[in-house]
Amino acid sequence: MTLSDFRQKYIVKCNTTSKLSSPAGLVYDEANQDLYIANSATATSTVMKWHIGDQNATVIAGTSGSPGNSTTQLNTPLGIALDQWKNLYVADRP
Repeated sequence: MTLSDFRQKYIVKCNTTSKLSSPAGLVYDEANQDLYIANSATATSTVMKWHIGDQNATVIAGTSGSPGNSTTQLNTPLGIALDQWKNLYVADRP
């Protein structure tokens, strides 16, 4: 995985075994070095948290392989944001 920061033109190349499928949005928590990724493909429909330096990401929202509208599922996450209090917001298609 390669990450870049356009403000500082910083590029990080990391080894990871986690796979992404149609990432639709991402947000970086610089203080904790965590990257949150919204996977919008029907087969995934999840939000993943990847700590910089770790080899694997963790699914923190949604159920991989099971999109839907229940409280444990995401249908098609299209955007993601993190506020100053570390609250994570996900824009999901109904």
